[in-house]
Amino acid sequence: MSGRHTGRLVATGENGAVPRVLLRHYRITRQPWVEVTSDAVQVCLPAYFGKDTVWSIPKGQVRVLDDRVAAPAAPGSDQPWATTRPVHIPYAATTSQNTSPNLVLVFDRPVRVPPVRFIAGLDPAFSWRKSRSPEGLWLDGVMLRAMDGFAAPSVLGSAGVAAVPDLGEFLRTHRELVGDPHEVERMVTAESRAGKWSSALSWLGLAGVIAGRVWALEWLLYLGLVLFVASVAVPLWRGWRTKSR
Repeated sequence: MSGRHTGRLVATGENGAVPRVLLRHYRITRQPWVEVTSDAVQVCLPAYFGKDTVWSIPKGQVRVLDDRVAAPAAPGSDQPWATTRPVHIPYAATTSQNTSPNLVLVFDRPVRVPPVRFIAGLDPAFSWRKSRSPEGLWLDGVMLRAMDGFAAPSVLGSAGVAAVPDLGEFLRTHRELVGDPHEVERMVTAESRAGKWSSALSWLGLAGVIAGRVWALEWLLYLGLVLFVASVAVPLWRGWRTKSR
């Protein structure tokens, strides 16, 4: 993470001096932010949850990723491991999806997300339907883009949010794990295979749509669209299978 303090990083909350990290946004949109109160970390993402909804997470369950913090001595083990459930830490882009996050919040246990706006729900990681279902949408963390990504972890840390230097080690100690090397290898292989299938179907779908338009072949156009849908369905199916085990 890089950057310099801009002087706009910390703002004053409505109830007095409250540490607030401002997130990048377009000038025509409402200001998103992360604020720390005495007992919660509050995330305001108007583009995702609307202007009147704040995602409030108990402060004791939130960690900020900061590789400048000294890592504690970890038990020496080269044993491979994997989480029993997929880990979901998506990027909540407040500008373009082509930008990179510079602030990562992770949770001691999955946290439910407020109902997502329909347009924001077009992002597969923030499903509009799932966020409004009885089951709900649960995340293991969220990636953001702060105006000052270098200073943001320090601001949150000074307000009482604990820092973790390594995401992998955090997950290893805070999630249920699969320790059998053969099972881990099977899971990694299956995940890789699903990714390759998804990518292949996406490219075939794109080729089908383009060819169908160029040669005016309606059936080829529809086939391309079907392949596009399949490219999205494969990872979802894989996640459902993992969850149902």
